[in-house]
Amino acid sequence: MFLTLKHLIPGLLLSAQALAAPLQATLPIGWQGKTIGFETNDPMVEYMRPEAWELVRDKTFVQESASETLLYTVFKPSYASALPYVTQQKSQGSSKIFLPLPSVLEEAQLFIHDFIGEVGIEQVPNPMQNQSPYLYFKIRMNAAQFATVQKLAHSGAGIVLTGSVAYTYETSDGPNQTSASLVGVFDDESLRPRPNQGRYGLEWIVDLFANYELHLVGSLDGRYSLGALAVNFEQSMVQMKLDTSRTDFTKQDQKVLMLHQGENAKGRIQLYIRELQTAVALDVRYAISGSIDLLDARVTIDSIELTDVSTPDVTGQPFIIKALNNHLKSPKVKQRLSQDLSRGLQDRILSGDLFL
Repeated sequence: MFLTLKHLIPGLLLSAQALAAPLQATLPIGWQGKTIGFETNDPMVEYMRPEAWELVRDKTFVQESASETLLYTVFKPSYASALPYVTQQKSQGSSKIFLPLPSVLEEAQLFIHDFIGEVGIEQVPNPMQNQSPYLYFKIRMNAAQFATVQKLAHSGAGIVLTGSVAYTYETSDGPNQTSASLVGVFDDESLRPRPNQGRYGLEWIVDLFANYELHLVGSLDGRYSLGALAVNFEQSMVQMKLDTSRTDFTKQDQKVLMLHQGENAKGRIQLYIRELQTAVALDVRYAISGSIDLLDARVTIDSIELTDVSTPDVTGQPFIIKALNNHLKSPKVKQRLSQDLSRGLQDRILSGDLFL
């Protein structure tokens, strides 16, 4: 028999449960005329509120058969109104944790006109069974309906499908009922039938890097020696966005190789140098190459180099740039960056979580 804490000290566990207070939304957070979220009874945590449900573009595709055309669509909560606020907070060095507002999804509807088609299969919320924030609709069309949809999409404005999502959430004042719009804009690209072969198998990875900026905290922390001088990098943050048009993605067995074609990423490096008592913020460009293991979405960085730094007024800048470039070539640092990138990529693939 294995003894656990439950067997040894049940009273302690009960006491801990009794003392724990639930996290609760309190005061609304206003931003540019909208309520984007709520403060909570924990000053380190804020809830962000979804303003709408939007189309997940890389989960939208068309399949054609002899008898019908199927349009597969997935919608997810959009926090676009909250994004400038969250970005500002993080840029000011805030350590707050931003979480999606806990809610109970009541129902969701997608309005489909007869001339477009009909919903064949759907995943919508049900208070008793399904609370997934992701909504799924498979739309069935005959040849005439699909031709009409393509014509509308080709007109330039695209074709827009709308709907609504009703949900309830609770604050310290009690329960609240509200609704958010559901919007899907389809253009020529999103209505192009999915190819059966070719590069499509890599497009989800390309889109993942194209649409997200990577934030790595602490990846460059450590002690570095340059000749007789040793410095400590602390409180580091690396922001990086890959330019997929300058990156060659090639599948090789169970890996995807990412080879740079010159400068292929840009972002910002922030860190504190203890010996200089200096906080440094550098706008940088990178050349980065590596690979992604398709079995576990593990990233390996083979090379990373700063190609350009556009912050000329930093004290000791030539030394800092030289130190950073040498630091980035260190196997230990490349391994740490690889681990952090892998973790971030895995989280994006599995959860698509916006804030954590």
